[in-house]
Amino acid sequence: EYQDTNFPQYGLIRKLAHPKNNVCAVGDDDQSIYRWRGADVENILNFSKDFPGTRVIKLEQNYRSTQNILDGAHGVVENLLGRHPKKLWTNKGQGEKITYFLADDESSEASFVVREINSMLGQKEPSDFAVLFRTNAQSRSFEEALGRHKIPYQLIGGTRFYDRKEIKDILAYVQFAVNMDDIVSLRRIINNPSRGIGDVTITKLEAVAVREGISSWEAITEKMSFLDVTPTAKSALNKFKSLIQSIKDSIDHGESPSQVIDFVLKESEYLNALLKEGTDEAIGRIDNIKELIASAKSFEIGNPDAGTMEYLDQVSLVADTDSYEAGSPRATLMTLHCAKGLEFEIVFLVGMEDGLLPHSRNSNDPDLLEEERRLCYVGMTRAKEKLFLVGARSRRTFNGTIVCNPSRFLIDVPLSALDERGLGRLARKKRLTTVGSNIDNISKFFKEKQIPVDMSKLEKHSAARGQGEFRKGDHVLLTKYGKGTIVATEGEGEEL
Repeated sequence: EYQDTNFPQYGLIRKLAHPKNNVCAVGDDDQSIYRWRGADVENILNFSKDFPGTRVIKLEQNYRSTQNILDGAHGVVENLLGRHPKKLWTNKGQGEKITYFLADDESSEASFVVREINSMLGQKEPSDFAVLFRTNAQSRSFEEALGRHKIPYQLIGGTRFYDRKEIKDILAYVQFAVNMDDIVSLRRIINNPSRGIGDVTITKLEAVAVREGISSWEAITEKMSFLDVTPTAKSALNKFKSLIQSIKDSIDHGESPSQVIDFVLKESEYLNALLKEGTDEAIGRIDNIKELIASAKSFEIGNPDAGTMEYLDQVSLVADTDSYEAGSPRATLMTLHCAKGLEFEIVFLVGMEDGLLPHSRNSNDPDLLEEERRLCYVGMTRAKEKLFLVGARSRRTFNGTIVCNPSRFLIDVPLSALDERGLGRLARKKRLTTVGSNIDNISKFFKEKQIPVDMSKLEKHSAARGQGEFRKGDHVLLTKYGKGTIVATEGEGEEL
């Protein structure tokens, strides 16, 4: 896996190989997806230059996937700027076309996936199916849908949604406001985030409760004078008491579950604590909390007369769904990064939208965007027999519902390998690269590809040509990559 090596490993190999350069390395630059761990794709791209006299042997026969899957995946990576040219082939036959399905929202997306799995369960085992997604937060809707349909599943490389620390923390606030005898929830939230109520204070509080034969909450609200703690600790307990009472009031006044959760996040300072932390792990936890609010909003739409108590009941039910059919084969849920090296008969690559794949955090950096493209390729090539690419037209988020655009990677999947279903068809005209009278088209093209380009030089070049169209053999000048020569074109006329 030479594409996953980092700079120190590269340096060690150079020293070990000196002076004869006797090195054999195996890898695939199209599968370099661990930049965030320090991997540098340039190590494999520059191998021949770093070790003069290298003999390159292309291993292009694929023994896993059908040709349609390979053709679709090849379309996604063939235009990578940093890539060794190669094209996989197989003797397994053409196989079924890749299915692209556009759902209405994330609930419809999960319903489609589960419906398709159900339709094939007679001929396939649950273990033949995998649902792959870009972020852990996306697992929630699929966990719930699979649980409702009694399809056993396993979540690889992560914790089940309702078992994640941040989800348990926020729900514990709500659960305690509903049931103030819940000592487990109280212990979880009383100093989370840190508010100056330490272990010594909690021990003394519980001792008073035992001695007086009351709950710990009653000890806070009625027996504060009996507590032998510092004034600072008493002040913190009083603030905590006010916080819980305000959450209870919001529930009693009929606030919706999503409003109650939003209130908890803000008033408890839980969200602010994560924002201040600012680590990748904290950002992931925030994404999960946003998904929790989205789940509450989804519950409200499906249950307009239900309140917070009913929502907590459903959460409890969903969280317990893993107890059935113990030991049976299970469908697999995992992130794309976890899926590398694995294979499944049928793969659902979900969340095929700009903002998720490619992820919004990596969409404005050309190198990171190329890695997102390789990540999509890795996901697609996990499928042996059948590949589904699934996205949603809208998603419920922390701040409401957003309209989603299909992943820009989808337009690179050849039409000959694709079966489009659902709510719409992919807009293929994004491929337009004609200049001259359509100078805006090429400007848009390079902008979407995240490639800096000096448009004034393109316009001058265009005027010099007269016809104003790029052709094979023409030269272009990109501000980041320098001079380049067009080696191929596709389409004609307005769709050149």
